[in-house]
Amino acid sequence: MSSLKAHIADQQVAAHFLIGIIEAMEICHDSGRQKDSMLPLIVVAKEYAERLGNSLDSINLPDS
Repeated sequence: MSSLKAHIADQQVAAHFLIGIIEAMEICHDSGRQKDSMLPLIVVAKEYAERLGNSLDSINLPDS
């Protein structure tokens, strides 16, 4: 597998983790949990989104 394909595959994994975190936030919201219980999820989701965005920036892509 080329380094570019491996990099893209890693970003897909990160995106799926982000989906899971957002789904957990949705469950907390739907169950009426206090907003404070969602704060750690929000922090982690933001970190994953920032990492994913930075990793997909063209300047950070590996040579194919």
